[in-house]
Amino acid sequence: MTIQKFEQFDMHSLSFDKIKESRETVLVPKVENNSNSNKCALFQLPMLKTFGVPPKNKYFQNESDRQFIQVVLEGEVLEKFKHLDEILGSDAMQVELFGNPTFEYAPIVKQSNNRHLMKLKLMTDDATKTITTKTVENETVLETPDVDSFSQAVPFNSSVKTIIKFVKVWKINKRYGATFKLLKVAVEPHTKQKLDLSHIDFID
Repeated sequence: MTIQKFEQFDMHSLSFDKIKESRETVLVPKVENNSNSNKCALFQLPMLKTFGVPPKNKYFQNESDRQFIQVVLEGEVLEKFKHLDEILGSDAMQVELFGNPTFEYAPIVKQSNNRHLMKLKLMTDDATKTITTKTVENETVLETPDVDSFSQAVPFNSSVKTIIKFVKVWKINKRYGATFKLLKVAVEPHTKQKLDLSHIDFID
């Protein structure tokens, strides 16, 4: 499979195949270039900070609800995803994909507390529901078959280098958006700086 750095991705090489028409319309992206015979939209992202897997709470009650991470986008890769949002959300793209420009687009880049975030869904086995995203730390493959083990391997505020797949553009009713999945993650855990207490004392 051909993997390219997302910052170097030529947006004009992207096209879509419609594969299913039901409650959800699914359009599969493909990349047209001489070096990509399988046409899969596979990208490597640079080292980014991650919020990790969301904690279990009233919003994410089941394991399936938590099978994703959010990464913090910055610099060139942020601008590239913003550009992709502009293309996918444009009236011209809506006409190309759906026949008319009357839909609401759910952007890839979300903003929270002055940070720009992107959601990456974890790969799972359809039969067993186990996580199949490959997790690596210091060139060692980690066993992360479920959300809890993956969350421990990729904790909040760790730095990650990722290989992702642009899986589909989905449309439900009048709303549509893009889905990216996490194929492989190399993690550099966040290390807390230890404070030397040996020379600390009270002030008179």
